[in-house]
Amino acid sequence: MSSKTILNFVIYWQNMKTKAAILHTLDHPLDLVDVNIPVLREGQYLVKVVYTSICGSQINEIKGNKGKDAYLPHLLGHEAVGRVVDKHHSCTKINVGQNVICSWITGDGLEGGPVKYGKYNAGPIATFTEYAVVSENRLYRTEVITPEYSMFGCAIPTALGAIKKLDVQGKKVLVVGVGAVGLGIAINLSDFCDVFVEDLDSSKIQAASRYGKRYNYEGVDVVFDCTGSVDSLNRAMGYLDSGTLVVVGNPKRGLFMQVDPYNFIFGKQIMGHNGNDIDMDDFVRNIPRWNIDPYKDIMGDRFELEDINSALTHKTKPVIFCGE
Repeated sequence: MSSKTILNFVIYWQNMKTKAAILHTLDHPLDLVDVNIPVLREGQYLVKVVYTSICGSQINEIKGNKGKDAYLPHLLGHEAVGRVVDKHHSCTKINVGQNVICSWITGDGLEGGPVKYGKYNAGPIATFTEYAVVSENRLYRTEVITPEYSMFGCAIPTALGAIKKLDVQGKKVLVVGVGAVGLGIAINLSDFCDVFVEDLDSSKIQAASRYGKRYNYEGVDVVFDCTGSVDSLNRAMGYLDSGTLVVVGNPKRGLFMQVDPYNFIFGKQIMGHNGNDIDMDDFVRNIPRWNIDPYKDIMGDRFELEDINSALTHKTKPVIFCGE
């Protein structure tokens, strides 16, 4: 979208609608609805979403695994890449016409708060839509718009944040569950750790084998469990000689682990990771120094927004193309 097109667009966007995927009922398909774009308030930007990825936590939300949802019906989506087409005058972090990574992880800038697209609810970020109203503190300047860059809104910073939980240099590490976050952990550890990988899906193991060896059930120093499965967590402590289990995946609400207290007596530990403990502004500034190619192994197939329900059942991480 050229600068001239953006300027023309700003003149009439407040009278237009945007297509969005709406969750009306838990554990049901999303509905594609034309919703009203609201007038921007303090701390808010309007972003043309180009690519948005689907995160496992969003699937859990759709299925109802996170418990009661008080905000139905509502929009979804929290990792994307796109272009700013308008902003409230209070916003100074990013200019109209610039490319942005959209993330649920907060950084510098104003908090724009929840959004109402007509009768439909949304939080400070919701990206399963053609145009999204996003808070300033959820946006990060980028030069590049590619499908892989949508993952830098959640999957990859979540992976790096988990790694930063403890010193893993030179240690024997097991990653259980090599979906987007797990594979991101394996990729980033592969240069300085002895990495093992495990997953029930053999195709995911094949992709992860470039960055870690198939687990041989010898004791390890650290386990990153990214499955969201309580059964997997119950087994995970047994993989440790003495060391730390990092819980990265999100289990279904109401389910509980069973842990032998002697695990703690003999030096094993458990810690959690909620993904929101990384400096996102610094993280995004460093992306241009990286080799992005390995992250292409994480991405699954590309879908159009109209096919989002098919994408939600995809085994590997799908990316939704929302248009230029």
